[in-house]
Amino acid sequence: MTKYSQVLFLYIDALRFDTFSNKKLCKILLPNLSKIINNGTIKKIISNGQVTQVSMPSIFCQRFPLDYDGYSTGIRNFPRSFVEDLKENGFHNTFIPSTYLTGPMWCLERGFDDVICIYDKRQIFDRFVRHFFKYYINEFDLKKITKKQLITKLKSEYKNLLDYLINRFRGVNNLKLPRFLRDFDDLEFKQLKKELLVLESDPEKILKKMKQIPPEQYFKYLGETEFLLNKKIEFLKITFKKIVSNLLSLFFLELVSIKANRMTPFASEVINFGLEKINFKKKNFIMFQFMDIHDSNTLTRFTQIFKLIRYLPKLLYSRIRFKSKSSKLYDLNLCYLDHQIGKLINTIKIKNKNPLIFITSDHGQGWDNQRKKISNNQWGFKTFYERIDVPLIISKKIKISDN
Repeated sequence: MTKYSQVLFLYIDALRFDTFSNKKLCKILLPNLSKIINNGTIKKIISNGQVTQVSMPSIFCQRFPLDYDGYSTGIRNFPRSFVEDLKENGFHNTFIPSTYLTGPMWCLERGFDDVICIYDKRQIFDRFVRHFFKYYINEFDLKKITKKQLITKLKSEYKNLLDYLINRFRGVNNLKLPRFLRDFDDLEFKQLKKELLVLESDPEKILKKMKQIPPEQYFKYLGETEFLLNKKIEFLKITFKKIVSNLLSLFFLELVSIKANRMTPFASEVINFGLEKINFKKKNFIMFQFMDIHDSNTLTRFTQIFKLIRYLPKLLYSRIRFKSKSSKLYDLNLCYLDHQIGKLINTIKIKNKNPLIFITSDHGQGWDNQRKKISNNQWGFKTFYERIDVPLIISKKIKISDN
C-alpha cells in the first residue's frame, strides 16, 4: 500500500454485503461500485455489532470493541490506530466524517493530520447525554455510584468536551451548507463558554438540565440555567412530523420517519467540501464517511427527497426485473451515493492520480421480512446477517484469506 501516493477509504455507514449479491441488479443501480468490484476484490466480513459504537474500534484498532472501555469512549484508551501506522509511513492523513465521531468522546481522529467535520453540531450534545452520560445517571439512580462520583465524572468529561469545542475550529463555514452543519457562530461560542462557566461554578445545574431536557434538544439550552419546555410547541412539532411521515410512508409504501433535531449531510456536500481542503501533491490517505443510506428511511431534510427523484426510473426498472431485500429509500440513496462516488473518483483521476480504493462499512441495516418482527424489538437479537454482514471492497485484485 505504501507504493500508492493516494489511498481512498470510503466508509459507508450501514452498507450491507448482500447489496452486491445480484450482479445484474448491481450493474443497474450501482454502475460505479460495480466497476470497482469487477476490476478489484470484494469479500464478506462480519462486523462486531449492529451499531457504530461496537464496530468502529475494531475497524480502527483491530481489537474487540469492548477492549479498553471501547463502547463509551471510542478508541480513546486503545494503544494504537492503523492511521497512526500510516502516518509513520509518510502518509498525510485526512478524515472527513459526516456524523459525530471525533472529539474526546470518540477520539477517532487519532493519527489524522486534517479533520474536516461536516455533521450536525446538535449531535455532539445529544450523543454526550444519550450515549455517554446517561449511563452514569442510571448508575446513580440505581445507587451504584454516589452523587459525588456522578458530579466528578460530569465535571471531568463534560469539561473536556466543552474545552475541545471552544478551542477547536471545525473550519466548516460554507454558507451553502445549512446552519446546523456549519461551525459554531459567535453567539453559539458565547453559549459554549457560558455553559462551561456554569459547569465549573454549579455543576448540579448542568446535571438537572441533562435529566430534564430531551437529549436531542439540549443544544438549544446551552448556557441556560433556567429553562421551560413549551409543551404546546412540542406537541405541534410531533403532530406535524407524524402527518408528513404518514404521507411519505403512503407514497413509498414503507415506513418513513422524520427527525427534526438532526440533519444528515449529503454525500455531495461531504465530498465537495473535503476536496477543497485536500492537497493532492502530498502522499494522501483520505477517509470519507457517508451517512446517506444509514438515514435513508429517516427524513432529516426535505431536500433529501428532491435529490433522489432522478433515480426513481432506475429503481422502478430494477424492481420490475429483480427482487430486492432492501427498502426503496435505501436503494434510492445507494443510487445517489454511487453517482457521487463516481464523481469523486473521476475528480481524483483528473488530477493524474490513480488511487487505491477501500470501501467498507461498520454495520448493515434493515430487517429480513421472513423473520419474526418481534425480534427486532430486542437489542440482543439484532445481530442477523442484514445487520452484521458488510463488504470489504478493494480496487485491486488481491487474495484475502478467510482468516
